[in-house]
Amino acid sequence: MVTRLLWLSVVSFGCAVSSCATTADAASKLPAAEVFRSPGLQSAPTPEQFVLSQSDPRTCVHMARGEAPELAWSYLKACVKHRGLSDLNLLLTDWPRELRTERDANEVLARVLSERKSLKTDVQLLQRHGIGVYDLTTALMRPSAYRGRLIAFMGEVRESKAVRTVNLVEVQYGSEPIEVRSAPRVTFETTTADGHHEKTTRDETELRFIPAANETGRELIARLPGASLSLSADRPHLFLARFEGTQQLDARIDDPAAVVQVVAYSGL
Repeated sequence: MVTRLLWLSVVSFGCAVSSCATTADAASKLPAAEVFRSPGLQSAPTPEQFVLSQSDPRTCVHMARGEAPELAWSYLKACVKHRGLSDLNLLLTDWPRELRTERDANEVLARVLSERKSLKTDVQLLQRHGIGVYDLTTALMRPSAYRGRLIAFMGEVRESKAVRTVNLVEVQYGSEPIEVRSAPRVTFETTTADGHHEKTTRDETELRFIPAANETGRELIARLPGASLSLSADRPHLFLARFEGTQQLDARIDDPAAVVQVVAYSGL
């Protein structure tokens, strides 16, 4: 009887060891990312760690979409913030629900739009995807009809007269020509008919076009959501704001200023 019990104990112990070995072998065959997130091993990577593991902005967004719901949005925000995502169509195609439901979706959208600087076509693309964002020109044409709607525009800080309120001037991005040297400067010497030596310097130049912000003349009174320390007068910004109507700033000027409530902005 003692011998039989001892044999059963050895068999049971062997099965336990075999089971443990099988579990360990299975874990060792998992992809690295799965092992990283397996229960009892390590926690999921932080958004910063996730971004560092991605090769480019588009891949970053695609991989974030495949993550668990509780992680996916935070990973996407990190992709947009640290990788400079400019593919608006990819964002609208892969993240349609979150762009309508997440409380900080406007901040993500503003950052992507600021990378592109092409609001005219971007507003049309947003509307085709069912996201109601309009341009300033359209809102000013029918102020009462667009009151409360979200508009997108680019602007620079003109002045700040009250707490959490700034005056802005709208800007549009275009290309300005500049003349740049295209080859090393050449100096050559010539001899005139009377024997004098003259030196002549010649520059090889070409015209190149660079992006530049140009004021449109439209002014805005912008109410800010809080202390906006990063809203600098040294650079233009892209704004997403609720259109509230118009206000006359100067009786001598026919065009009234737009009044808006800023919901998100991003430096250009």
